[in-house]
Amino acid sequence: MQEFDVEVRHRAANRLEVFTTLTEEQYIKSMQYSDSEIMGIIKSLEGPTPSKLLLNNYNVINGVLYRRVQTAAGPRQLWVVPKCMRKSLAIKFHDLSGHFAVDRTYAKITEQYYFPRMRRYLRVHIGMCPECALYKKSRGKQAGMLHPISPGDRPFETINIDHLGSFPKSTKGNAYILILVDNLTKFVKLFASKTVQSTVVVNQLKSFALNYGLPKRIITDRGTSFQSEHFWQYRKANGIQHHPVALKTEATWNKQLAELELVLNTSINQTIGVSPFYALYGFDAVIRDGLLDTLTTLTPAYQQPAEIQQQIRKDIAEKQAQWKERHDQHRKSQTLSIGEIVYPPVSTGTSTKLQPKYRGPMIVTTHTLALKRFAKDQGEDSETDQSDQEGQNSDGTEERTVTTTMAEPVRSDSLALSAADIKSNHRTSGRKVKKPAYLKDYN
Repeated sequence: MQEFDVEVRHRAANRLEVFTTLTEEQYIKSMQYSDSEIMGIIKSLEGPTPSKLLLNNYNVINGVLYRRVQTAAGPRQLWVVPKCMRKSLAIKFHDLSGHFAVDRTYAKITEQYYFPRMRRYLRVHIGMCPECALYKKSRGKQAGMLHPISPGDRPFETINIDHLGSFPKSTKGNAYILILVDNLTKFVKLFASKTVQSTVVVNQLKSFALNYGLPKRIITDRGTSFQSEHFWQYRKANGIQHHPVALKTEATWNKQLAELELVLNTSINQTIGVSPFYALYGFDAVIRDGLLDTLTTLTPAYQQPAEIQQQIRKDIAEKQAQWKERHDQHRKSQTLSIGEIVYPPVSTGTSTKLQPKYRGPMIVTTHTLALKRFAKDQGEDSETDQSDQEGQNSDGTEERTVTTTMAEPVRSDSLALSAADIKSNHRTSGRKVKKPAYLKDYN
């Protein structure tokens, strides 16, 4: 103010009428008259030959348009809301009134106001409400179809590994079990370990490979031991793909691992219909059971494992199709676009009654399939030692992009590409998806 030569004067209240020239009725009229659809209805009603439908549904009182409705309490006149005021009305009765659902918000608004396609408009508004997205559970079919994992063409081509524990320390100091399950025969292999460090996991995988050969794919959770640089280097050197998704006695449980392993492998598996041992070797293991052995003289018949495994593959494929059909009946397909804002669910392990059900907002930057194909096209062997060092953190672990799908983790130095590079590797449809016409009403 010091830069300008101004004079401040006080204006009395009786001299402020110039700022309130429009009365409340005139203001309401001006809002309605700014809407072309409402003006068309008013002109039709005030014309010489108004339609019978408009006369039954609308009424003009002192130049203001009202909607005739019949309620449980009797007939009522509702003010017709112009397009420019619908957004503020939705905010008032939803955002500022407890974030109720569509039905309750609709019922509250229709006590006084009306505009066409109100329920659909409110459904769009509430669907875009950030507070509701964070704190309310989505109803109806959940997103995400079932994608069964192929069992593989041979035993131990695809294996599932995970850690169990911690258990009470054994006499040798072991506190964890690394469990390996063949995805085809369901054969189980157990290893006792003192820690869950990646170096221990790699050594146990090397021991497993000496007896059963190298797998082509390993399926794990996203534990730190399976996401480390050492584990990644082992997979890279051996060409293994990675798909990231109390015992009887306490002090001597590691001594009973072999017995537990045999029990698991000789038990009938519900999926394949036979025991994992029989599926792998073609005959049932003979287990001495004392006096009960004298009750039967049946000699286990030998069958070629290849024939058994071929039938198992068919059975697994049929059951996976049944599981997928049953699972997808309660799910819906969902496709995320790049740049779309998403809210991943939150798992706190505690009561979430008053806590957000999701975290975010987050923005979709690219599709996992594009990253996997890009990494495959580039080739892991073409990466230099310098890029390997740049992709590591100070603790020796590897940086990876966090995705919401159980997909192959990709090194961060493989992600330094532009959107044009990704598009060049993948064909995209030339069709443009048009927005529904009713979204034009949502201002």
